[in-house]
Amino acid sequence: MSTTLTVLNTATVSDVSLGGDSTSAYVYPVSIGLPSAFDGTLFYIEVKYGSTWRRILETNGATKAFTLYASGLIPIDVDTIKSIRGRQFRIVCGTTQTADRTFEVFYEKLD
Repeated sequence: MSTTLTVLNTATVSDVSLGGDSTSAYVYPVSIGLPSAFDGTLFYIEVKYGSTWRRILETNGATKAFTLYASGLIPIDVDTIKSIRGRQFRIVCGTTQTADRTFEVFYEKLD
């Protein structure tokens, strides 16, 4: 199954993903399909904990950045999947976009 997240023209933050309710507790994002055009080269993932959005970090404390490749497919590593697990998340671009950019998020349901 998949859904889309869109970063609108002149924005850096996408709309919000699935998650945050009992029906999505076992739904995990496993990869992200990238748009065919994009301003900049990096994006980040933020996860919602309570009412606070937090960026996913590397084990050394640095912000985990994903490099963009036009029309590419980025697999999401296991540690990131565990951080997101059932929670709402969004994509944050490192650069303001000059057109709407749509990312396709592919999910897997694990019971």
